[in-house]
Amino acid sequence: MIAALLVLLAAAAVAQQDQTPRPAVKDTRGLLNINRDFYEMAAATGGDFYFWSAGEFATSNLQIPIEHDEVVLSYGSLETKRVFEIPVESGARSLTVFAGVQRKDLALLVRPDGNVTHERDRDASVQSFQHMIIATIQAPVAGMWRLELHGAGMFCVTAHVQPGADGPGMTGFDFVELRRALRRSESLPCELVFSGTVRDLQVEFVAKDGATIGRALFQSAGDDRYAGKCVVPKEPFRVSVSGSDANGKPFRRIERGLRVPQ
Repeated sequence: MIAALLVLLAAAAVAQQDQTPRPAVKDTRGLLNINRDFYEMAAATGGDFYFWSAGEFATSNLQIPIEHDEVVLSYGSLETKRVFEIPVESGARSLTVFAGVQRKDLALLVRPDGNVTHERDRDASVQSFQHMIIATIQAPVAGMWRLELHGAGMFCVTAHVQPGADGPGMTGFDFVELRRALRRSESLPCELVFSGTVRDLQVEFVAKDGATIGRALFQSAGDDRYAGKCVVPKEPFRVSVSGSDANGKPFRRIERGLRVPQ
């Protein structure tokens, strides 16, 4: 659920607490102090890292989101702005987006039609804090959603969907018959188990911040199984599977834990 929950951290920052577009506000008191060990633990396990200002948690009325299938897991450093694409397939029951950063100037969750998600929207629950935003959308419209995050410092962005009954699902990914530690740059046979009616299946290796660092070609081996050959990345990575559903809408699934090659 939550890899790390920080309470009563010092150095509160001046940050916007809603999703109304406006000029970015510079944090004149610097970035929020965080525990880097806890942050790295969240990054390694795919958890949400909570960026609490001093005393904020006690009055937050936090509603912890229920996590389902991972769509975005990104941890890294932000200079000014970054846009995260969040593909949502047809029939998804809910979409949950978490974003936290050491200095949050602005966070916008943009729907596929270009409209910004607000607290007043009937299908949305939006919790805004000094350094975080948590949004849950019921029965989200299929298509490419976007999170626009403005600010600076270390960030954590995650997105999860609760799929429909026949939605895409990644059951597992393995390097076949490997009985030792992964080695960087080695080529190995690999197997993917993925359910649902999907098209244009793409398998990628992504870094801790979500950037693509490798790709692999797979062919159907029957019974929701796919076989391919993979080159192990040189840095810690996750396996990401994307494509289109039966209606041509985009989807993505990503594994939670970072794999660390030797």
